Formats: sequence, structure tokens, C-alpha cells
Amino acid sequence: MRKIDGPAAFSRARRAAGLAVCVFLGAALWVPAMHIPFEPRLSDYLSSSGLPRVPRELSARHLALWADPKRRAAEMKKMRTSNAEWDFMARTFFVLSLANIALREPALKPECLTVMDRVIEETLRLENERGMHYFLMPYSRRGPFGAKGGRSLFEDGEIYAAALVCCDALEGQFEHVGDATVSVVGLF
Repeated sequence: MRKIDGPAAFSRARRAAGLAVCVFLGAALWVPAMHIPFEPRLSDYLSSSGLPRVPRELSARHLALWADPKRRAAEMKKMRTSNAEWDFMARTFFVLSLANIALREPALKPECLTVMDRVIEETLRLENERGMHYFLMPYSRRGPFGAKGGRSLFEDGEIYAAALVCCDALEGQFEHVGDATVSVVGLF
């Protein structure tokens, strides 16, 4: 190995130090400003009235899925491949989101209620046809549930206490509140 000394060694060390200073200064200026090009426009997500652009686009996509049985089946199959509970949670949070949308956009209330009813009816139908384990992971078969009647608080709480009661509240009927109370309280 050849030893470099003299002006060549000094020149190399100087270049390395200069490079390090440039990288440090560049990072010191760039990193704090990095959020600027990625900063979202809050008006796309929030508004004092109505439905902002991004939530409107997201809801339009999911409403289209529930209008097209083939697309919906394909999406649900993808979710269920990884986790059966994702299918169930997607249904639950979609119904809750539709309730929020109906409250913010009264003109969309009839469409939201129609889709909410469709989601809830299909969810209950699947649970009745295939059993409560259809929306649960394999762990649900390892032993009995701690709740009375061997029911899942996860499923009954989401279907009855959340989805059905939200739907009833929007319709002003509250016909399922009794069922929800009996179902959830009956688990304890």
C-alpha cells in the first residue's frame, strides 16, 4: 500500500471535509423543509359544512363497490385472504362513515341509509348462514368465549350496538335499540 503524504494527502482530506460540510449543510436546510412539498391542503380533508373532496372521493369509491356485487366480492376476498376480521371491520366502519356522511350532507341521507341497510343485511345474512366464526380469525375456535351464550362481543357489539343503532338514529325510528341492548347486555 502506498502512503500518500504531502499536498495530495492534504487535498484529499480537504475534499472529504468539504463534502461532509456540504452534506451536513444540505441536510440541515433540506430536512426541516422536507414537509413543505408533501403538506396536504387541509381544505381537502376538513370543512365547516358539507363533505370535503378527499372524504367525498373515498366514499364514492366504497359506494361504487357496494353497488357492484362482483367488485365487492373481489375486494372482500382480498381482505379475507389476510384476515377475516378486516372484512367485518370494513363493513362496520363503512356503516359508521355513512352515518357521518348523512349527517354532514342531508341530501345524501337516502343513499347512505340504503347502502347502510344493504351492508347490515348482508353481514347478518352471512353470519346466520356461515356462523359467527365467518368473521373471526381461527383463534375464535380455540375455546369457548367468556361471554354468556358463547357469542362474540366483537361481532355483536359492532353489528348491534354500533351499526344498527346508527342506522336507526338516522331514520329516527330506534327499532333495533332494544335488540342491541338485549344482545350486548346478554353477553355479560
